[in-house]
Amino acid sequence: MSHLRVLICRVEQENDQMTELVSVDLPAVRARRSAAPLDTLETHVAAVGQRLLAELCAVQWDEVDTQAVAEYCATQEPGSVWADGYETLQVASRFGCAGWVGHPLAQRHHDHSTEAA
Repeated sequence: MSHLRVLICRVEQENDQMTELVSVDLPAVRARRSAAPLDTLETHVAAVGQRLLAELCAVQWDEVDTQAVAEYCATQEPGSVWADGYETLQVASRFGCAGWVGHPLAQRHHDHSTEAA
């Protein structure tokens, strides 16, 4: 028996190369005789859609967070800011609650107290 799978990929503009970021296997929809089969199908698709939107939002968050960190680092003195690993943030969005990865930074602050007056 087969099933459906949705891929979220990054596509490079230069060569159309795809990099798979997320793969979501969709649960099978069973054909059931009911008074409202379309309602049942729409409910199932809406639930799966929410899950896909949550995955897409997490991928987009990673891109936005990475870009924000790079932009911040570019405004600081060279060597004064460095990546301090990864931190999972619990985020409640309209697509559900999830653990998204954040990129915390460490920063060396200039000590003005040691400067000559």
